[in-house]
Amino acid sequence: MDKSKLNYFKEKLLEEKKDVYKLLDQMSDNDTITPLVERNTELSYYDNHGADNGGELNDLLRGLALEGNEKSIIGKIDRAIRDIENGDYGVCKVCGKIIPEERLEFIPYAEHCVSCQSSINEAVPEDISDAARPVEEEVLGRPFRLDRDSRDYTGFDVEDSYQAVAIYNDSDGFYDTFEDDDIENRYVDPMDLISNEQYRRQLPD
Repeated sequence: MDKSKLNYFKEKLLEEKKDVYKLLDQMSDNDTITPLVERNTELSYYDNHGADNGGELNDLLRGLALEGNEKSIIGKIDRAIRDIENGDYGVCKVCGKIIPEERLEFIPYAEHCVSCQSSINEAVPEDISDAARPVEEEVLGRPFRLDRDSRDYTGFDVEDSYQAVAIYNDSDGFYDTFEDDDIENRYVDPMDLISNEQYRRQLPD
């Protein structure tokens, strides 16, 4: 890549960096990435409604994730600028092939070619080792913990929840008292079951 192209991409990277910092400032002004304690305007941090705190925590974690993404882009931009200065810009960091200028035009801080980036995105993470698993799993059972040898376990669904409480049912055969024809009418008001013909027969002549 010639010097004029390198200067062009360096300017493009610097402009991109300014835009990212501007976005971070907007997120800070909009309280997107403000710590939860600072965002809470009440005298007590503990609200009468626990769901309110849960919603605020969800918003905060989402904001932190967005902030982390933008900061990672800044890191990539800084590395790309260093690569320009070192003469390594536009070279895939995995296979060493030249990254097409069309890709750099769209993502000037791209570190990999399309093929290597696709392989990275499709990589399946390895199974978590026992040492990395949370200690709470030592006292948790189903449905909160899935055994590593039961990959086909679908989770605790509606049928499982019924079976879990059915053992406390003292009315043996309660559900067998309904005939098939009664299923549709079980929750219908008796007045709604009167047909028009039955109503006409009750009218005086």
